[in-house]
Amino acid sequence: MKNDARPPYFGKLILAFVLGTLIFCSVFLLGYTISYYKMQATSLAQEDLRYQLLSFQIEDELAGENCQTFNSNRFASEMDRIGSIISLLEERLGKNNAQVLNQKKIYSLLEARHFLYVKKHNINCNNSVPIILFFYSNLNGYKDEGNRMGYMLTTLKNEDPTIMIYSFDYDLDSGVTDLIKEQYNITSPDKLVINEVTYVDNFTDLDAIKQILA
Repeated sequence: MKNDARPPYFGKLILAFVLGTLIFCSVFLLGYTISYYKMQATSLAQEDLRYQLLSFQIEDELAGENCQTFNSNRFASEMDRIGSIISLLEERLGKNNAQVLNQKKIYSLLEARHFLYVKKHNINCNNSVPIILFFYSNLNGYKDEGNRMGYMLTTLKNEDPTIMIYSFDYDLDSGVTDLIKEQYNITSPDKLVINEVTYVDNFTDLDAIKQILA
């Protein structure tokens, strides 16, 4: 009879390896499942928001503009929620993931539609709702500055919810985004368009933006 030359702890090593592999696979599958459901939730939320925006646009045209009932924050909270989910998906699936990029394209269209809605009422109803367009990039060399400016704009929005801030990925393959960049002569990331007329970059602090808005 052959003697088993394997060390007595060999079986324990195999068991530990199998358990470790199972745990790793379980964690991976759990993360993927959560990301998948987040993706589905984003799609449903964006579809609902798209319907609401279209419905309101038709109501506005049928009933005529009503400057008294205008609310620039209408849909804004839902858009912020969708934007947060997309940011989470970027972290989990990667900023270049095809599904994430597709969700960003749809989100950019919704942002553009809401921006035009607020801009239209600013003109036709003599309103002065502050509007900021922010063009950022996830590419190396721009990412850190974009994150810094994004943090400042988030702080600004928290301080004054009436300010409408729309963030666009400069590198996104989107015809609408390209048209907006062309209209405002945006030729590089980390630029802000403030109230249609001010094009600035390299802000050192939040006070500089507040002074322009004042």
